[in-house]
Amino acid sequence: MENSDLKKDFIQAMRGVASTVSVVSAKTDDIRHAMTAISVVSLSMEPPSMLVCVNKEASIHNILSVGSLFCINI
Repeated sequence: MENSDLKKDFIQAMRGVASTVSVVSAKTDDIRHAMTAISVVSLSMEPPSMLVCVNKEASIHNILSVGSLFCINI
């Protein structure tokens, strides 16, 4: 995928994020973890980046803090 296509897709996806609930998920040792999040925003266009706020008490926090791959479903 070209950078311009990625940018266009990112802009299109961010148009629907104004007031929605997202699901953040990650997997470790074949166990899936997920949480709902209302604090998900676009951070920058170059590179396309998202900001997700996760409470330190959430069970998924430790998984994300070690750099595990994760998914944001909007």
